[in-house]
Amino acid sequence: MKSLFWMIPLLAWCVCPTAADNVSLAILDKPASVQHDEFGIPHVFAANRLDGARVIGWLHASDRLWQMDLLRRQASGTMAEVFGRDRLQHDILMRRLGLRRTSAKWWQSSRVPAEFRAELQAYTDGVNTRMALFKKNGWPAIFSKLGYTPRPWSPVDSIAFTKYMGWDQSGTDADLWFGTVVEKLGIRAAEELWPLDRPYEIPTVSRQYDRKSPPTGAMHPLPGREGTFAAALDSFDGVEWLGRGSAFGSNNWAIDGSKTRSGKPILCSDPHLGFDLPSLWYAWHLSVDGWNIAGAGFPTAPYIVIGHNDRLGWGITNMQADVMDYFIEEPHPDNPRLYRHRGEWKEFRRVEETIPIKGESAHIESIDYTVHGPVISNNEGLVAAQWTGLGETRDGLAIWMMNRANNLTEALAGFDQIVIPTLSMAYADADGNIAIHACGAIPLRMR
Repeated sequence: MKSLFWMIPLLAWCVCPTAADNVSLAILDKPASVQHDEFGIPHVFAANRLDGARVIGWLHASDRLWQMDLLRRQASGTMAEVFGRDRLQHDILMRRLGLRRTSAKWWQSSRVPAEFRAELQAYTDGVNTRMALFKKNGWPAIFSKLGYTPRPWSPVDSIAFTKYMGWDQSGTDADLWFGTVVEKLGIRAAEELWPLDRPYEIPTVSRQYDRKSPPTGAMHPLPGREGTFAAALDSFDGVEWLGRGSAFGSNNWAIDGSKTRSGKPILCSDPHLGFDLPSLWYAWHLSVDGWNIAGAGFPTAPYIVIGHNDRLGWGITNMQADVMDYFIEEPHPDNPRLYRHRGEWKEFRRVEETIPIKGESAHIESIDYTVHGPVISNNEGLVAAQWTGLGETRDGLAIWMMNRANNLTEALAGFDQIVIPTLSMAYADADGNIAIHACGAIPLRMR
């Protein structure tokens, strides 16, 4: 416990930072100003949106640099580089999922809209300008205590962390938990402990199964495959979750103006991501040439995740759709490089990842992929994970589009870019419209 005492003043500094009210940097087109209100929330006044993104990057790095570095490490699978072998299991799973690899591939492609690219690069420039000043005048004490200095920020860091939050909020180990209970207790006992149909919930869609006749077939472990799900669940040991546990949930709602005193809609959003110190959220207000946006985002990107602009507001809650499947693969009895798929033997696609470990030689992880996805466990059987976020996703772009929307049509265009996580998006605007929209990709499964 004594080893934690040194962190208390540092964490207090993270929560209650000091910052100047005027920002004049060489990277800005024109000087900007920052005014902190009584709650410590910065209000940024900039000449244009690129300058606004630069100042937000500067502020995030000024107030939360160590948190920013920690968050990108969680997403990229480089925790063991700072914290040692205890975090290796987390890094291995992140490398298997390839969050950073797919983020980098998208950023390097021609599919990134020019305006979004420019704004995210401007944010990155703001972060790195502040880091250059830290390098000159001294890094925050926590870096010295941990014995390292952070690398420059990159746009891929921002994209990868947005993708990581999609993973964190996707209920990604639920099937393995249920499968483990089925393996140990059987389907009927498992359904009693973890009911698929809760009588206290009012469904919004018709039931598709009879609770008195539980599903059969794949729900019963195949002979010789007992323990496969439990072994696969072990691959999640040591994984750093940001918004899980008892805090998992949230709610949002909107009231039409006909039911309010002002005659305007009321929109409320209550995301349950739990409590962290410092908070995972960072609140700010940006004003650019008469255009305003305010709310809360993550200290890794220049866009507001929950908030409002002059014309509209939006709030999110987790839809908790099932977007993850696990496949027990059949390896070739004589050739470990092959597996069976639909009656044919196919070769695994292999990716080599080098994971640095503090105080040790780097770990080389050989990651095999099937047509379903990465193999996450080879204990008691090969298990491959299929998740809607494994490929290219544009969730950061979706949030950025919502920030800039002026009406419901433009907001829906942003909502429809979301792949992960699945969200219930509540909406209200200055014209009196309210809406709720289901966002995210849900697999089409054969019945």
